[in-house]
Amino acid sequence: MQPKKIRILGFGGHGAVVADACRALGWEVVGFMAEEGLIPASPEPEGKVLRVKREEKLDPKKLGTKTVALGIGNNEARAWWCEKLVRDGFELPPILHPAAWVSPSAKLAEGVFAGAGAVVQAGAVVGKAAIINSNATVEHHAEIGEGAHIGPGAVLAGLAKVGQLSMIGAGAVLKDRVTVGKLCMVGAGSAVIQNVPDKSTVAGVPAKPLS
Repeated sequence: MQPKKIRILGFGGHGAVVADACRALGWEVVGFMAEEGLIPASPEPEGKVLRVKREEKLDPKKLGTKTVALGIGNNEARAWWCEKLVRDGFELPPILHPAAWVSPSAKLAEGVFAGAGAVVQAGAVVGKAAIINSNATVEHHAEIGEGAHIGPGAVLAGLAKVGQLSMIGAGAVLKDRVTVGKLCMVGAGSAVIQNVPDKSTVAGVPAKPLS
């Protein structure tokens, strides 16, 4: 049987990580694509990168497949492209590294990525285009909003919530039942023990607002 084909949207470091996960899952990665004019923040993968425009309707024939994996690190851009690709008729299956563990009762939307060593426990809900990075833990009935990024080694205790487009830094910990609002930034290694309002940046142990 021929492997199913997939193209990676994104061509920096996160794109390379997603491509590796796709290959480990048995997908054939036909190539990378990127928004016209963007420059990657980390090394590009080998091979030609197909450039695409936001305003163009994407053609599966041009891309070589109707299946796409999101390899964009920027939360806002990743969420925007997820919506566009769905509108254009593409499939964005959750990409779950073979070394990740996801409960059968967890709910994952389109475009979700779970890296190697990630754990998603019972009843967790993960919104579209969210990232659960390497060795991150999402405990039971936690909720992650669309386009949010749970950094490497971060931990969301049971019933914790992370809002749309928020970033939880590497190694940060959210106490059970704590809510981090939309468009927030939680610094690496922080311990969040109280709710965080929308559009806030917090860091430290315990996490406090940064002026």
